[in-house]
Amino acid sequence: MTCALVLALVLVGAGNPRPAKADTMFGLFPGQNNILTALLYGPTIGQSNDYLADMVTWQGRDNAVVNVYWQLSATNLDLLFDTWLHPIWDTHHSVPMISLNTNNWTNAGIAAGNTQANAAIDNFTERLDDYINAEGAPEDGRRVYIRLNWEPNATFAGYSPAKGATCANISQRLEDYKDAWKHVHDRVMSAGFNATQVQWVYSVYADSILPPAMAAQSGCPERADTLIADAYPDDGQGSAEVDWLGVDGYANPDPTTGALASPAEVFDDALGQLHEMEVNKPVSINEVSASTRNPTNQNGSVAAKGEWIESYLNWVKTKTSPDPIKMSLWFSADITSRDWAIFSRAGTLADGYSAGNCPHVVGTITYNTYCEYQDGIADPLFISSDPANQDRLITDAQFLGS
Repeated sequence: MTCALVLALVLVGAGNPRPAKADTMFGLFPGQNNILTALLYGPTIGQSNDYLADMVTWQGRDNAVVNVYWQLSATNLDLLFDTWLHPIWDTHHSVPMISLNTNNWTNAGIAAGNTQANAAIDNFTERLDDYINAEGAPEDGRRVYIRLNWEPNATFAGYSPAKGATCANISQRLEDYKDAWKHVHDRVMSAGFNATQVQWVYSVYADSILPPAMAAQSGCPERADTLIADAYPDDGQGSAEVDWLGVDGYANPDPTTGALASPAEVFDDALGQLHEMEVNKPVSINEVSASTRNPTNQNGSVAAKGEWIESYLNWVKTKTSPDPIKMSLWFSADITSRDWAIFSRAGTLADGYSAGNCPHVVGTITYNTYCEYQDGIADPLFISSDPANQDRLITDAQFLGS
């Protein structure tokens, strides 16, 4: 090897904090720009003037992963599988993530084998098997991520151990949460799915939250510092029920200054707590966005949100230590008082939440978009699905985060 070549390799290595190859899968929750007053089941996929298809055309690359939300029940599985999952894979060439919640039953009831819950899990599993292995599926099956009962360290959902907790019962509620997770996981996986078909994601909120009454009790506030580790479903034999560790986080403008916390300020504390668990799992960001407004006013700006998008994608690219980000999913939906979308249809919201700095026109439809996102994911360090690998969409190593 010549001295010049050695020097060139050294210089390339010095200028690139990560190897110059695709490394982080990207995708989103395509919530369109509906104002969400409660958690949506998911997007309308396959409609005329298809939002997701238009977004893929705009961004120039297929999403590796598309997230949808579902509350486990014994009914209406056609909506989840036929309307959403099959088109996500077959039409939009992306791997689905199901953010699956069990709010119809208590964690303790699920863990104890509640008859109705078991029936719902079994119906879900049967349809999942049809999605993965049915006639017409790839020889090795389709793929899916399951993000079960996400954000257990917050108080947003009934399944969250801290919701309604007290100092006296929080330990038992955490055990019930973990036991319910294990029960759902084991009952689904007993159908014979393998790791290249189904991956399970333990996803926490960036800030641990206690109920106000509990946070005010003497000796309780420090529980917030351990909720991420305390809720982790550990089987004692290598945490077989969890394949990925994830964090959900948002940057919303300060009510006074309009400033947005940096990506590191949003995510690093929770990521550090996950790292300290020493369970050696790949890391993902499963919900992320920034807003120009908060519940009391519109104190931020489109320009500041655009700058934050750029800084977030750069942060993901350079996040090498201690844990690189192997998947990043944007929460592209406008929720009450928050404009979190990066691609939203203009003129469809009475309150005018749809915003952007880079209009994109498809026929008679105008979308408000953020070009910082479009430009950022054009970097080859971000992984899209592979059009040459239509049977599996992404490699086993990418799906496993390895």
